[in-house]
Amino acid sequence: MKPGYVIARALLCAGSAALATALLAAADTDHPVRYLHLQNHGDYVISDVELKWITPDGKHKSNKFTKDLHKDQGFCLDLDKFGDVQNGSEVWLKAYIALGDNEGCRKDNPRIYTTGLSANSAESTQLYKMGGQTKTNNMCKLSSGGDGNWVTNEAGNSDDCSDH
Repeated sequence: MKPGYVIARALLCAGSAALATALLAAADTDHPVRYLHLQNHGDYVISDVELKWITPDGKHKSNKFTKDLHKDQGFCLDLDKFGDVQNGSEVWLKAYIALGDNEGCRKDNPRIYTTGLSANSAESTQLYKMGGQTKTNNMCKLSSGGDGNWVTNEAGNSDDCSDH
């Protein structure tokens, strides 16, 4: 193998590693949130919604909210009001469908709870939407809203994310 080829390959590998590290570091801060909003558009009842989080020091924690969410009802959680989640924690919701599946809303790009974000702001709200049937097509999906089907809060601790 030619010496120039070996050096070029080593530089390419080093550059790729540095880029991958930078991308992973950026992914941890790409999605600061204050509100988590889950909307049920499915033909089923969500019997419980669980807030799950991983603290900055790696501890896994959760809190379950029991309230039936029927079709076209929503769940809004203001993490500032909740108080148990440490600033910088990765946060997501898990929905428990009555007589059906349990669907986690954790996605590849983490949502990071950040204190001090604006109240009632689309930029600080993560929207999740569920649809389908009890056991089919009922994944929890990230949503940007805008479809006009977001309704007022039926559960959770806030009405501030109902307009997003």
